[in-house]
Amino acid sequence: MFAEIPQGGDAYVFSRVIHDWDDERATAALRNCRRVIEPGGTLVLVEEVIPPGDAPGYGKLTDLIMLVGSGGQERTEAEYRALYTAAGFELVEVIPTESRMSLIIGVLRAAPEA
Repeated sequence: MFAEIPQGGDAYVFSRVIHDWDDERATAALRNCRRVIEPGGTLVLVEEVIPPGDAPGYGKLTDLIMLVGSGGQERTEAEYRALYTAAGFELVEVIPTESRMSLIIGVLRAAPEA
């Protein structure tokens, strides 16, 4: 995902991958996806989304483990939104599941008007 992603898909799914990496590497992987995705394509991340606030939660423990272990991190919705924006996507929806994972849905961001 850092060197090459197969071209021409209309949907790309990264499941429990992006949390392994810091923001710089995660953005690089998503940018590589941006380069090959078809117009109108969809990006789906399957990741844990940390709720805002200071309440204890399993995801916050996982975040600490990721930081110490691989240098990655769990992220809030706002942090995923920032990753998507930096990579040329627009985060359009976060769909919680019955597990701790959510589906984080993104589409190609429209080019700014001249």
